[in-house]
Amino acid sequence: PNKQALSRLDDLGIPDMTKIWKLRIGGAGRLWGVLVGHVFHILWWDPDHQVWPSKKKNT
Repeated sequence: PNKQALSRLDDLGIPDMTKIWKLRIGGAGRLWGVLVGHVFHILWWDPDHQVWPSKKKNT
């Protein structure tokens, strides 16, 4: 994750990245949040896939 994402998670008291879920919405867009029971709580919308950017493979 980028520095801003880590800072936000720390501010929210979520130090464990294993509790974070992401949903892919369209091409690059991602919806990030936590699952509590059967409810997905949205932390942020990432339209450009910048919260946890990845390098393209085989390019």
